[in-house]
Amino acid sequence: MAPGVSNDAMTTHCLRLAALFLPAALALLPACTSFGPSPNERSGADGSPAVDGFGAGESADAAAGLRSLPAGIEPKVSSLLSELDALMVERPRVRYQLIDTYDLPDDFGRQIRYTHRRSGNLSRPGRLFLDVDGDVLQQRVWKSGETVTVLDRRTNTYREYTGVTSAAQLMLLITPAGAPPLPLGYFLEPDPLEALMQGVVTAQHLGVHTVNETPCDHIILSTPATDRQLWIEATGKRRVLRMVESWPLLPGHPRYELRLEISTVVDVLPDSSFDFVPPEGATRLPGDAPAADDAPTTDDAPAADDAPAADDDPAADDTPAADDAPAA
Repeated sequence: MAPGVSNDAMTTHCLRLAALFLPAALALLPACTSFGPSPNERSGADGSPAVDGFGAGESADAAAGLRSLPAGIEPKVSSLLSELDALMVERPRVRYQLIDTYDLPDDFGRQIRYTHRRSGNLSRPGRLFLDVDGDVLQQRVWKSGETVTVLDRRTNTYREYTGVTSAAQLMLLITPAGAPPLPLGYFLEPDPLEALMQGVVTAQHLGVHTVNETPCDHIILSTPATDRQLWIEATGKRRVLRMVESWPLLPGHPRYELRLEISTVVDVLPDSSFDFVPPEGATRLPGDAPAADDAPTTDDAPAADDAPAADDDPAADDTPAADDAPAA
């Protein structure tokens, strides 16, 4: 207790603080959801995708009440994103490598960091190959048209999903169970700018900051429920070198970060880059794609309810070469 402050005075002060903040805390409760089970408790008995409930049931009213954002898109941000969008349309085929990180609370409330390296080929808008290696997932992913195949290298099992018509559905299939949705999907859409700006109320240029000693235009795009930050090369190739998506209304303020390591634009990517051939001895498991309605929107805190459990994610033994990894 501070010197010269009586017990009665301190009690009165604490009660006043409680009266001020308790209503706000109670208002937040409907918007808060748990991350679900730990990464080791993610699959159903029948091998079906686990339901982890990230962001499920977040109230739009609660979001609106807790996020009073000044409306407005700064002209500099509009100009930067229009330029980025045009460059991505001009460069539909890319080899890339990136690092993603996110934190999940354990049973004791400690924030545990998980990291994955993702490398592969992208041919916008419909084709993708990803090789994933990290703390939770060791998998390969092929997408061609509306078919996605996910192969688990640890168990040599794979699932094939049909009817995957959007990048948001794809993200549900390749995000570790319980984690925030992987924010890579924006760059896989036919119109990346439209996807990035969905639900955005405020867009600001925060300055020129560095990523790996490279000057970048740092911008933030905010919706009522999420904040999306991008670091775009200030000169040269104008690539997105870093992206952070966060959900400030949810417990622990979850966030997902992507960092580009390598990005190479190519003229041609052979069909074989996206064709799945089952490895020797691989077992096929049943797979149902999440419905388009289940895919998260940027207006709400997204949900990874339908993401297949990491333990169930299909895989293969041979590891693909990632000479030059693509980047968005």
